[in-house]
Amino acid sequence: MADTDSSALHSLFPRIPIAVPMFVHFILVCLVLIDGAWLPAVYEFSHFCCFAVALWAIHTNERVQSLVMLIALLLFTTLTDIVVLALYFPGEETANGDGDNTVARTWQFSAAMCIVNLLLKPLSTVVIVYSIAMQEGFECLRFKNADNAMKNPSRQQNLEEGSVSGSQGFPSYQSE
Repeated sequence: MADTDSSALHSLFPRIPIAVPMFVHFILVCLVLIDGAWLPAVYEFSHFCCFAVALWAIHTNERVQSLVMLIALLLFTTLTDIVVLALYFPGEETANGDGDNTVARTWQFSAAMCIVNLLLKPLSTVVIVYSIAMQEGFECLRFKNADNAMKNPSRQQNLEEGSVSGSQGFPSYQSE
C-alpha cells in the first residue's frame, strides 16, 4: 500500500530539483540588494551562507545531511527576514524622500522583493522536504520504530540499549 501511495504521489508531484527554488531565491535576494542600504549586514551574510549550503547540497547530489542543513538555514533566514522587516523597514520619511522619486521607488521595490522572498520560503522548504521524502522513501516521514516500540515495550528497551542486531537505522554496538 505504501508503494501505491508513493507512486500516486510521484505522478501528482514530480520531483523538483532544489536548484530551482534556490535560483528563484537568489534572483529575489539580488533584487532586494538593488537598494540594500536599509538592510543590515546579517541579511546578506545569512542569505549567502544559505546559497553556499544549497550549492553544497547540489554538489553532493542532494544528500539528506546537506538538505537538512539547508532547511535549518532557510528557517533561520526566514526568522532574520521577519526581524529585518520589523526593525529596519524604511519609514515614511524615506518614502517621501527629498523630492527624488527614484530613491523612494528603489527602496519600495527592494522591500517588496524582500517580502516576496519571505513569502516563498515556506514553499521552498516544502520542496526540500519532499525531495528528502522522494530520496529516502516516504517511510522516513513516519515514526515506524516508535510505532513498533509502542506495541512491544521490550523492543523499546532493546532499541535504547542498541542491542538489536539487524534493525534498520540502529547500529549494533555489541563488542565482538
